[in-house]
Amino acid sequence: MVTTTLGTPLADQAIRDVNFFNGRLLTGGDLSREQAARRLADRRVAQAVGPGVAWGLEVSALAGGPANNVQVMAGLGVTDSGLVLNLSGDTVVQLVPPPAQAQTALGDGGFSPCGGLAGATSVAADGLYLLTLAPLSTPEGWAPVLALDDVNKRCSTDAYIEAAQLRLLPITGINLTGTDAASVARLRNQLAYTYFDAERVAAAHAGPGHPPSPGSTVTDGRTPCDLPLAVVYIRFNAVVFIDNGAVRRRIAPRPASVPWADWVGDTVTALGEAQMLQFQEHLLATPSLQNAAATALLDWLPPAGFLRAGTPLASLKTFLGARAPEQEMPLAAADAPALLADALRADAVKLSAAAAGSRYRAWRIGGTPAGALLFARDRRNVLAAEQVWLDGGRAGRPQVTDVQTALDQLLAGSCLHVVLHKGSDLAGTLRAIGPNDATICFEAGRYELESPLVIENAGRIRVQGHGATLVNRAGECALRILACEAADVSDIAFEGQGVGQGKGQLGLGLHGALTVVDTPRVSIDGVQARCAGASALGAACIVVVVRDAAVNKQPRASFTVSGCDMQVGKGQQGLLCVNGDVLALRGNQIAAADGKTALQRGIVVAGRRAGTVQIENNIVRDVVRGIAVGLSEGPEEEGQPLLAGRVHVERNRVELQLKEVTTGGRYGIFIGNAGSVVAHANHVVLVGGDVQKLQPQAMRLAGVYGPQIVVRDNYFAGTWRGIALEPKFQPLKQVWAFQCNVGRGLGAEILYVSPAYARLVIDEHNVKVIEIAPPAPQ
Repeated sequence: MVTTTLGTPLADQAIRDVNFFNGRLLTGGDLSREQAARRLADRRVAQAVGPGVAWGLEVSALAGGPANNVQVMAGLGVTDSGLVLNLSGDTVVQLVPPPAQAQTALGDGGFSPCGGLAGATSVAADGLYLLTLAPLSTPEGWAPVLALDDVNKRCSTDAYIEAAQLRLLPITGINLTGTDAASVARLRNQLAYTYFDAERVAAAHAGPGHPPSPGSTVTDGRTPCDLPLAVVYIRFNAVVFIDNGAVRRRIAPRPASVPWADWVGDTVTALGEAQMLQFQEHLLATPSLQNAAATALLDWLPPAGFLRAGTPLASLKTFLGARAPEQEMPLAAADAPALLADALRADAVKLSAAAAGSRYRAWRIGGTPAGALLFARDRRNVLAAEQVWLDGGRAGRPQVTDVQTALDQLLAGSCLHVVLHKGSDLAGTLRAIGPNDATICFEAGRYELESPLVIENAGRIRVQGHGATLVNRAGECALRILACEAADVSDIAFEGQGVGQGKGQLGLGLHGALTVVDTPRVSIDGVQARCAGASALGAACIVVVVRDAAVNKQPRASFTVSGCDMQVGKGQQGLLCVNGDVLALRGNQIAAADGKTALQRGIVVAGRRAGTVQIENNIVRDVVRGIAVGLSEGPEEEGQPLLAGRVHVERNRVELQLKEVTTGGRYGIFIGNAGSVVAHANHVVLVGGDVQKLQPQAMRLAGVYGPQIVVRDNYFAGTWRGIALEPKFQPLKQVWAFQCNVGRGLGAEILYVSPAYARLVIDEHNVKVIEIAPPAPQ
């Protein structure tokens, strides 16, 4: 240490420029001192830029060549001493040359103060070696001498070539146990992170602002004039592996503050990049590395890295083990570089440490299964909910200080409230609900989808979104709720712009724009639903189904659909309910989407069971078949047919539209196979179609019935027949009453009963009104 005063020149390490003036006698020594001053200035500029590889100089195995040869790419780099070394062309190097070819340096010349560095000699034994690029100065040519000094020389060296040489230096201090693939993989990883000084860096981050403490080192014999290029492992005169990333660093200036060297500066970033590149190089050389648990082959992992494109999340979970995330997130390719750059400033992960403090997140580049899988240390950055501070005391959770923990506790509780907006990860958020109860609110807007959103195996679910419309542009279903405890859907719109082909993966005859499957308690209120048209029946607006296979596994199913507006595409269906024990379908409006083209069916209640069915105050327009309640016919236990329980169909209006219909059944209301039937105050009218040819029936009852049928106070207009009763079974006692029904403009009778059952029917005050043309004006 030197003590000085202000203004005193500090000349010990100063650059001494030769002072040129007219009349000065110049000698070779003067010019040599001038050259030395310029070289020193250049070295200081290079030292300010920082040591490392500027470009190129990558070492690789020689394809198809001898096992002990490697190739070094052309490139440029700077040594710790500030020397700029250049390799102008790709070079093949014999790492194990014959002894006769061994070389040594020829002198120092212009590379002083490096002095004479020994050249590489033959590899004497198996082991680890450091391949470096170093300076080498050699003389070239002769120049005549004008003997001013008292020397007897006629000639001297004309020039010194400032060249470079490749040196192979033995590495000691590393235990080379095991030669199998797993042992070699672990050796390569251990050596790399010894050079990364990972243990010391992690310790430095526990005590910020202190000078760096000595870390773990290896002995490799390099000097400040050596530029490290790669580590080479040689066995039996053959290269086992070449590891560039372990020692190769990009140019980075030294930190301005020594105590904060491990916290700030380009060297921190360069270290993270080197760790990631070393992992990618290791993975490329050993593709099977990612097929096993990382702990079985490695001691360390970089803070971020990539697995091969198309690698499934399951493979990442196997590789990372307890540190793996539960799910991957889609990431736009344009955002990936920034995310990676930020992640690489974190510490490497020691795999023997507890997993809880060093978990990873995963992103799928491009969001498709074929994209590369980026994993990065879960750093809890400022954009994450974990880092947002929370006053747990005011929130009633005194032990909680961050939002993520609060969300985790809420998620594990009884209720979760989720708000979704355009741009959200809709599918991923709904998958994350898991088995919990949840209220899901969609912000207003039109959500364009290519496949249905799915809520599956959740608890009690409530979906709402006033002003929100979910649109499946490629299919008939926009939202599917499957196997939840209960579903309440209100004040939201759904649209399916495609039509399905057959039953599909769920085994359903139809899918609706809103489809609820195997959910025992369903309430749908104030929903708008729309389905596309097609030449054959293939879509519905709303479908609520308990599948046959789940009928006996589910508790009693209760379906309520009220106040919904369904706009049905040509030839399609409005509302379908299957296998409900208690059904209440009230105040719904169902009509053609285009206002003119007939839909195939309005409301259908079907399946293998139904208890109480109430269909009230619905309006069904532009329909070929209006309202149908009919369970599947077939043998049940003890030979009994499948019957609905009590069916109430009251105060509904059905408008038949048969302009384009040529075949098939046509009716306003159909009720079949029911223990008790009450059809009261319904209005069925034909607004278009050939009555004589198509013979539509306003109300048809056909099947097996119990002791009570009450059909009264209904009004029919313009159909072929008012009511048709065609039973298949006569109960021991019955009250089958048809009273006070009015038919206007019918083509046939107001009431038709199969002859075998006519005597069982109470037929009272049913009136067919005959239209009488008004008299011609006088």
